[in-house]
Amino acid sequence: MAVRQWQLTESVVASWQSTAPYLFDATQKTTALLSNYTPASVGMAFYEVTAIDGSGSWLLATVASNQTPSGWTTAGGVVQLQASGDEIPTTMNGQPVMRPAVMYWWVPTTTLASITAPVVVLEGEILGAVPVIPPDDVPTPPQITIQRTDNGVILTIPPTTSNTTILVRTDS
Repeated sequence: MAVRQWQLTESVVASWQSTAPYLFDATQKTTALLSNYTPASVGMAFYEVTAIDGSGSWLLATVASNQTPSGWTTAGGVVQLQASGDEIPTTMNGQPVMRPAVMYWWVPTTTLASITAPVVVLEGEILGAVPVIPPDDVPTPPQITIQRTDNGVILTIPPTTSNTTILVRTDS
Protein backbone atom coordinates (compact mmCIF):
# COMPACT_ATOMS: atom_id res chain seq x y z
CA MET A 1 0.00 0.00 0.00
CA ALA A 2 1.20 3.54 -0.74
CA VAL A 3 0.75 6.57 1.51
CA ARG A 4 1.20 10.24 0.63
CA GLN A 5 3.34 12.44 2.88
CA TRP A 6 3.77 16.22 3.13
CA GLN A 7 6.31 18.17 5.22
CA LEU A 8 4.27 21.00 6.77
CA THR A 9 3.35 22.66 10.06
CA GLU A 10 -0.01 22.36 11.78
CA SER A 11 -0.34 26.14 11.46
CA VAL A 12 -0.18 25.82 7.68
CA VAL A 13 -2.67 22.93 7.60
CA ALA A 14 -5.03 24.82 9.94
CA SER A 15 -5.04 27.77 7.53
CA TRP A 16 -6.45 25.69 4.67
CA GLN A 17 -10.09 26.18 3.76
CA SER A 18 -12.56 23.95 5.67
CA THR A 19 -9.71 22.04 7.34
CA ALA A 20 -9.82 21.21 11.06
CA PRO A 21 -8.49 18.79 13.68
CA TYR A 22 -10.79 16.07 15.00
CA LEU A 23 -10.64 13.52 17.78
CA PHE A 24 -11.33 9.97 16.61
CA ASP A 25 -13.10 7.47 18.83
CA ALA A 26 -12.03 4.08 17.44
CA THR A 27 -14.57 2.14 19.49
CA GLN A 28 -17.52 4.17 18.16
CA LYS A 29 -15.88 4.99 14.80
CA THR A 30 -16.89 8.64 15.26
CA THR A 31 -15.10 11.96 15.13
CA ALA A 32 -15.55 15.16 17.13
CA LEU A 33 -14.39 18.60 16.02
CA LEU A 34 -11.54 19.85 18.21
CA SER A 35 -12.43 23.54 18.18
CA ASN A 36 -10.13 24.76 20.98
CA TYR A 37 -6.86 23.32 19.62
CA THR A 38 -3.90 25.64 18.98
CA PRO A 39 -1.86 24.39 15.98
CA ALA A 40 1.89 24.01 16.42
CA SER A 41 4.43 25.76 14.19
CA VAL A 42 7.08 23.02 14.27
CA GLY A 43 7.82 21.13 11.02
CA MET A 44 6.02 17.79 10.80
CA ALA A 45 5.44 14.91 8.43
CA PHE A 46 1.73 14.58 7.59
CA TYR A 47 0.53 11.23 6.28
CA GLU A 48 -2.71 10.66 4.39
CA VAL A 49 -4.20 7.74 6.32
CA THR A 50 -7.61 7.71 4.62
CA ALA A 51 -8.72 9.16 1.27
CA ILE A 52 -12.48 9.32 0.69
CA ASP A 53 -13.37 9.81 -2.99
CA GLY A 54 -15.15 13.08 -3.67
CA SER A 55 -15.06 14.13 -0.03
CA GLY A 56 -11.62 14.51 1.51
CA SER A 57 -8.77 12.92 3.40
CA TRP A 58 -7.71 12.29 6.97
CA LEU A 59 -4.12 13.36 7.68
CA LEU A 60 -1.99 12.29 10.63
CA ALA A 61 0.81 14.54 11.92
CA THR A 62 4.12 13.07 13.18
CA VAL A 63 7.30 14.50 14.74
CA ALA A 64 10.47 13.32 16.48
CA SER A 65 9.79 12.75 20.19
CA ASN A 66 11.86 15.77 21.23
CA GLN A 67 9.55 18.06 19.17
CA THR A 68 6.16 16.77 20.31
CA PRO A 69 3.72 19.69 20.64
CA SER A 70 2.22 20.09 24.12
CA GLY A 71 -1.23 20.42 22.54
CA TRP A 72 -1.16 16.77 21.53
CA THR A 73 -1.08 15.71 25.19
CA THR A 74 -4.27 17.61 25.96
CA ALA A 75 -5.88 16.50 22.69
CA GLY A 76 -6.03 12.82 23.55
CA GLY A 77 -2.41 11.95 24.21
CA VAL A 78 0.71 10.97 22.29
CA VAL A 79 1.88 7.54 21.08
CA GLN A 80 4.81 6.23 19.09
CA LEU A 81 4.19 5.89 15.35
CA GLN A 82 3.81 2.33 14.10
CA ALA A 83 4.07 1.67 10.39
CA SER A 84 4.58 -1.19 7.97
CA GLY A 85 7.20 -1.10 5.26
CA ASP A 86 10.68 0.40 5.26
CA GLU A 87 9.86 3.78 3.68
CA ILE A 88 7.81 5.31 6.53
CA PRO A 89 10.31 6.36 9.20
CA THR A 90 9.56 5.40 12.80
CA THR A 91 12.72 7.10 14.07
CA MET A 92 14.01 10.56 13.22
CA ASN A 93 17.50 11.80 14.16
CA GLY A 94 17.78 8.93 16.64
CA GLN A 95 14.46 9.82 18.27
CA PRO A 96 11.26 7.76 18.04
CA VAL A 97 8.60 9.32 15.80
CA MET A 98 5.52 10.33 17.77
CA ARG A 99 1.95 11.01 16.72
CA PRO A 100 -1.25 12.18 18.39
CA ALA A 101 -3.08 9.17 19.79
CA VAL A 102 -6.53 10.16 18.50
CA MET A 103 -6.21 13.48 16.64
CA TYR A 104 -6.46 13.65 12.84
CA TRP A 105 -6.80 16.55 10.41
CA TRP A 106 -9.74 16.56 7.97
CA VAL A 107 -8.88 18.11 4.59
CA PRO A 108 -11.59 18.39 1.89
CA THR A 109 -10.77 17.09 -1.60
CA THR A 110 -10.92 20.57 -3.17
CA THR A 111 -8.48 21.91 -0.57
CA LEU A 112 -6.16 18.92 -0.95
CA ALA A 113 -6.09 19.43 -4.72
CA SER A 114 -4.86 23.00 -4.27
CA ILE A 115 -1.90 22.17 -1.99
CA THR A 116 1.33 23.41 -3.54
CA ALA A 117 3.67 21.74 -1.02
CA PRO A 118 5.69 18.84 -2.45
CA VAL A 119 4.20 15.41 -1.83
CA VAL A 120 6.13 12.16 -1.48
CA VAL A 121 4.53 8.77 -2.05
CA LEU A 122 5.92 6.11 0.28
CA GLU A 123 5.37 2.36 0.27
CA GLY A 124 3.91 1.22 3.56
CA GLU A 125 1.00 1.90 5.84
CA ILE A 126 0.35 3.71 9.10
CA LEU A 127 -0.83 1.03 11.54
CA GLY A 128 -3.76 1.37 13.91
CA ALA A 129 -7.41 2.38 13.71
CA VAL A 130 -8.08 5.46 11.56
CA PRO A 131 -11.23 7.39 10.60
CA VAL A 132 -12.83 6.01 7.42
CA ILE A 133 -15.82 8.34 6.95
CA PRO A 134 -15.98 12.12 6.63
CA PRO A 135 -16.88 14.14 9.72
CA ASP A 136 -20.49 15.28 10.18
CA ASP A 137 -19.54 18.80 11.20
CA VAL A 138 -17.10 19.96 8.52
CA PRO A 139 -16.36 23.68 8.83
CA THR A 140 -17.86 25.56 5.90
CA PRO A 141 -16.02 28.32 4.10
CA PRO A 142 -17.42 31.83 4.20
CA GLN A 143 -19.89 32.48 1.41
CA ILE A 144 -19.83 35.56 -0.79
CA THR A 145 -23.28 36.83 -1.73
CA ILE A 146 -24.03 38.90 -4.81
CA GLN A 147 -27.16 41.02 -4.96
CA ARG A 148 -28.24 43.07 -7.98
CA THR A 149 -29.88 46.40 -7.24
CA ASP A 150 -31.17 49.27 -9.36
CA ASN A 151 -27.93 51.10 -8.58
CA GLY A 152 -25.51 48.26 -9.29
CA VAL A 153 -24.27 45.19 -7.45
CA ILE A 154 -23.71 44.60 -3.73
CA LEU A 155 -21.00 42.09 -2.82
CA THR A 156 -21.11 40.82 0.76
CA ILE A 157 -17.82 39.24 1.85
CA PRO A 158 -17.54 37.79 5.36
CA PRO A 159 -14.32 38.43 7.26
CA THR A 160 -11.57 35.89 6.58
CA THR A 161 -8.02 35.34 7.78
CA SER A 162 -6.62 35.46 4.25
CA ASN A 163 -6.59 38.03 1.47
CA THR A 164 -9.61 38.02 -0.81
CA THR A 165 -9.24 39.01 -4.46
CA ILE A 166 -12.34 40.00 -6.38
CA LEU A 167 -12.57 40.64 -10.10
CA VAL A 168 -15.66 42.63 -11.10
CA ARG A 169 -16.61 42.99 -14.74
CA THR A 170 -19.45 45.12 -15.99
CA ASP A 171 -21.39 44.78 -19.20
CA SER A 172 -21.43 47.89 -21.41
